[in-house]
Amino acid sequence: NAMDLKSANIKDGGKIAKEQAYLACGGKNLSPQLSWDGAPAGTKSYALTLIEPDVKPAGKSRWIVINIPPLVTSFAKGRVAGLPAFTIMSDFGSASYAGPCPDRFSGKHRYQFAIWALGTDAVSIAPDSKTSEVLAALAKAAIAKATLNGTYERLF
Repeated sequence: NAMDLKSANIKDGGKIAKEQAYLACGGKNLSPQLSWDGAPAGTKSYALTLIEPDVKPAGKSRWIVINIPPLVTSFAKGRVAGLPAFTIMSDFGSASYAGPCPDRFSGKHRYQFAIWALGTDAVSIAPDSKTSEVLAALAKAAIAKATLNGTYERLF
């Protein structure tokens, strides 16, 4: 049974709502509701990432939460503060959720949420790590991964 990541706010492959978008893009910067299941036996913690893969050269991280306890299997919408986990600085320069905010008229950008089931209680990632380093560390520790993809376009 494969691991699954879903959201009450985002359909896989669908458009991300404006309230999830970053403030500078007219949004409310509210993280979406997320829930996951199907993690394999041996999962000791989770990590959550939000990557904007179309930003060159290696994608831009917009939200990185590590060391999520194994009993936590959902985040409520907009409820990021006070999580029993460690949010590290993303490429966006924020240690919290930074919603979609592509350049104006740059077309549709893709955003990928991923939940990583890790075989370790805690993963150590330097706060100023690059996206590629974060993803490499998570890939090494992961025993399963599920993704949820959305798009956002900025027309103003």
